[in-house]
Amino acid sequence: SWTKVLSRTDGCSYKCPWISEYFAVELKIFSIKNFCKLNYFDRIKTNRILEKNYKKYFLEQKCDGYNFPIKDDSEFFDKLYDRFLAKAAKVFGQFTINPENKKQCYCYRSNINDQVCERHNHINTSVINAVYYHQVSKGDSISFFLGDYEHKYYPENGELIMFPNFLDHKPNPTKSKRNRYSINMELNTYETIENLLDGI
Repeated sequence: SWTKVLSRTDGCSYKCPWISEYFAVELKIFSIKNFCKLNYFDRIKTNRILEKNYKKYFLEQKCDGYNFPIKDDSEFFDKLYDRFLAKAAKVFGQFTINPENKKQCYCYRSNINDQVCERHNHINTSVINAVYYHQVSKGDSISFFLGDYEHKYYPENGELIMFPNFLDHKPNPTKSKRNRYSINMELNTYETIENLLDGI
């Protein structure tokens, strides 16, 4: 569904749907390829950490929703969040972080036998939302919604996408037996999303 890329000078790009460039501006979806790429051994190590947190916080403590917090052995994810903050500052300019902001990464885990795919947004919990694609398989996708239009995007391993809190989206079903891991991060600022987007 995505056929055109509007290049930017800060290492990001607008992903533009086929309808027109206008919708790329409206959607405000920013893609950073190779945001954080791990070698095979580091990926396996990180997957084990994710599974540990999945078992503890999703299966045993039955956390709300379909994401689980990454609290144990979270050093890699703490650094990942810091990198997200730095990239957000480059894209959106200067902002003031709300004291209620939580420096917390959450994981969405799915495979062909275990997945929940619900349309949602983050308007009540963040200003800027980001997803880091730690492990995806060929054909895995996310859908964004603008009015009656659905725009499907196929992320790559190591890619980060950032988008406004009001933008409806949903992970689409995977056909892979291998676990799909996407890391969700939220940023709360004193500025509204409208203020931040006006500065771009």
